[in-house]
Amino acid sequence: ALNVCALKKMDHINCDELRANRAASIAHLGDGKRAIEEVETAMRVIERRGQASEKEYAAALAAKSIALHVLGRQADAVATRNQAIALYETLFGKEHPETINARKNLDGVGELTR
Repeated sequence: ALNVCALKKMDHINCDELRANRAASIAHLGDGKRAIEEVETAMRVIERRGQASEKEYAAALAAKSIALHVLGRQADAVATRNQAIALYETLFGKEHPETINARKNLDGVGELTR
């Protein structure tokens, strides 16, 4: 899907979410530097469009927190994790499945720094 975005030069938030998801996968594979580059590119585009209050931006924040964790930047990882969860809570509420899932997926970032 991300190749379609690139080939068609699509400037759409779904393409940016795909890029953020790819960044999270890259981070999980241990390449935090490449993941940071990927997710920050997606975040800049989302911000440029004025869509930093959308769920796709929350997903990008979550991916960035994982990448920061992989790089050993624990304080930054936790701060970014908290931003992601706060945005999910603002968008959906504390008990919404999207928020609960995000919190569960990011719990490891916080636990490793306690």
